[in-house]
Amino acid sequence: MGIIGSHAGHGTLVHVKCASTCRFVQVFLCVLLLGTLVCGEPRRSAAKPIREAAEYKVKAAYLYNFLMFVTWQETASKTLSICIIGDDPFRDYFSEVEGKPVKATDRHLVINRMHSGKTISDCIVRCHVLFISASEQERFADMVKKLDHAPVLTVSDAEGFLESGGMIRLLSQGGKLRWEINQTAVKRSGLKVSSLLYQSALRVVNRP
Repeated sequence: MGIIGSHAGHGTLVHVKCASTCRFVQVFLCVLLLGTLVCGEPRRSAAKPIREAAEYKVKAAYLYNFLMFVTWQETASKTLSICIIGDDPFRDYFSEVEGKPVKATDRHLVINRMHSGKTISDCIVRCHVLFISASEQERFADMVKKLDHAPVLTVSDAEGFLESGGMIRLLSQGGKLRWEINQTAVKRSGLKVSSLLYQSALRVVNRP
């Protein structure tokens, strides 16, 4: 049995038996504790495409773990959804956990890959976490404005995302994958985000 994470809204760590989904949580904790981008994998060539693939594998684990540190007001749904809009850099990285119960919850994970033409109303209805690809950078401000006050956690790894009103930006710093949080945007959404995410953030800002 191992310590894998914290249930959103509760300050206690959850102990469960490790299965395939546990690897996603282990990667999240490994990056936080050891500061390495890829944990438990053999050393490889430093070629840029391999580094980028490894980075998005870890980012997929982060998106999964954010589900356990956020509380949504609606409780009727039996699923938790991660949506990707725009170019999808995650390949099959969610295959181990898609359709399975999210750790520390009784809800199953759904992955929605949404093309750029999808309307924001689709995102509000179908998404709990929305990863907005850098390919949509010109639409950031418009998309975030239309999501204003909607209970959707918006995440991206593109520069300027928080300044456009996004909630969480993932970024690499010194070999570590970190995140920044726009507290104002989170509060407007009505989502309850664990204090642990704020405490571990590289930066917390308040941008309108």
